[in-house]
Amino acid sequence: MGRRRLRAGTLTVALALLGGAVAGVAPARAATFTLSGTVTDDSSTPVMDVVVDLLDPPTGNAVATGTTDTTGHYAISVAEGTYDVRFTPPSGSALAPATISGEAVATDTVLDVVLQPTPPVVTVVAPRNGQIVSDYYDLAATTSAPVDRVEFYIDDVLIGQATAGLGWNYHWNSTTVAEGGHKIQAKAYVGSASALSAPVLFNVKQFAPGQVIDWGQTTNFPAGQGPNGGASVKLVDAQTLVMTQNGKTGASRTYQVSADGKTLTLTQKNEDGRERAKMAFSRQ
Repeated sequence: MGRRRLRAGTLTVALALLGGAVAGVAPARAATFTLSGTVTDDSSTPVMDVVVDLLDPPTGNAVATGTTDTTGHYAISVAEGTYDVRFTPPSGSALAPATISGEAVATDTVLDVVLQPTPPVVTVVAPRNGQIVSDYYDLAATTSAPVDRVEFYIDDVLIGQATAGLGWNYHWNSTTVAEGGHKIQAKAYVGSASALSAPVLFNVKQFAPGQVIDWGQTTNFPAGQGPNGGASVKLVDAQTLVMTQNGKTGASRTYQVSADGKTLTLTQKNEDGRERAKMAFSRQ
């Protein structure tokens, strides 16, 4: 009987060791480290109240969270592992969120982050969708907030940087591209952050002397921009037009015609070549 009891005791201890739990001995705990750093904006100013989330990459779930203090500093205790670190600035800060992917934490780790301004909305306003452009044309874009610069892209190729004024404009030579359909977009920059506009589809068509100009059936122009305060003009061909005013159609007159897709310029000359009259009509 004594030997049988010894065997039973030996078996009990063996099972306890295999199970990893022995009375009075605490189980091993996963190592924890501190992820810390400072959050600033692009002018090196600390940003407070930024929420810092450590995300589990496979699930996207937050496993630890912290917030920056008045000096922009944060510190989070977390188990050893690899995390995506998400920085969410406070509402109204005009700063964009940022995420650092695949940050390995195997020791105390410092991760400083610079948040960029929220990019404004940029919109191409000239040309319009479906518009015909020829010769030199003033591309134009507007932004929802002040920006540092605006670039114009035709068919995804940078063609120039806009100048600031009433909106952002660029005097573009449309003869540098083939006739037909094209795409334009504007890209606005604030610091290193940028925003791209929605695309606008337009057409390029160059007008030569004697070539019929497709200006639509009638082009109206508002008071003050035409003879006697207002009228409409219909092009017959590249040099002949019929002008209608107060419901009456006048006689055809011969002019030299130029058009940039937005403004039609008509110049009438005497037989000796001297300029007799000149009118400009704006498309509505």
